[in-house]
Amino acid sequence: MADPLVALETYEYLPEAATAKALLEVSGLHPVLLGAEANSIWASRVAQVKLEIPQVEADAARRVLAKIQRWDESGSKRSADDPDACLECGAPMDRGARECAKCGWSYAGEETTDYENGPVPDSLLPFARSPLDSHRFGMKAAAATRYARWCEQEELEISGFEAWQASGCAHDVVARVDSATGADMLAAIPRILQRHGDVLFSPLVRKETEVDAG
Repeated sequence: MADPLVALETYEYLPEAATAKALLEVSGLHPVLLGAEANSIWASRVAQVKLEIPQVEADAARRVLAKIQRWDESGSKRSADDPDACLECGAPMDRGARECAKCGWSYAGEETTDYENGPVPDSLLPFARSPLDSHRFGMKAAAATRYARWCEQEELEISGFEAWQASGCAHDVVARVDSATGADMLAAIPRILQRHGDVLFSPLVRKETEVDAG
């Protein structure tokens, strides 16, 4: 007998539901979205979409979803709008600083989640977005800037990137560079934003085995 499904969350916006589903799937779990097929507008409010999971995976799924809660313990919304601000307290951080001088926050010791295009540290998971047709993540410009800097600190190589425009349950690639460093992506962001508007940037991080083989 198949393990019964239990409800995890109900979403009013399809991007949030799709992102949660992808995060659970790349974490090795088996979520099911109910109601997504009837909704075709990516960025708009939709009828309720329910996220369910096999009962045996429910506890693990709740722990994973807790990582993308958009509210910290004080109830203030965390923001990636300023790529030079501490993600914990909002204080300014010097370019390249590994630790916040005010509160001591850093990426050190954080777990990562491996999407198809690269790993994401826990602090940046709330800013990663995934469409229903992909297990890749994309981020808005400021969060993508943070991500490129994190890769630099961790000595991870960005080897290319895409810019996504949301389209229904899927995504349209409006720009693609197959050979690019993190610095190249950051330099291209203003030009792509000017041409295509508020898109998501999806960097490709070369895996260690790919780097060795190349």
